[in-house]
Amino acid sequence: MSRAAKIRCHREELSPLKQMALDALAERSRVSTLISNCNCAPSLGDAIDSSLHQTHDRLEVIIGDDGSTDASPRILQQFQALDSRITVLHQPNGGQSLAVHELIERYRT
Repeated sequence: MSRAAKIRCHREELSPLKQMALDALAERSRVSTLISNCNCAPSLGDAIDSSLHQTHDRLEVIIGDDGSTDASPRILQQFQALDSRITVLHQPNGGQSLAVHELIERYRT
């Protein structure tokens, strides 16, 4: 058995994560992806692209920017201009947990 195969088997044995079946989403359900960002410009575009490539037709991507000082605000502005499913919430830097909490509270339905 190759080294890669041994590692894969070992991970499968130890992993607490197990695949599970999910109920189908209701026909008109909305799927929301929340992204918390603070100075993550190098990976921000990939995170947004990944979220936008989901197959559900009622998708929204909500991004909370926690006072970024890098290129993140410019990247967010560009993505938001290109896709109406993107909503951006800018706030002063207060920490990632505060940013996530604000996203959840503001967009709770």
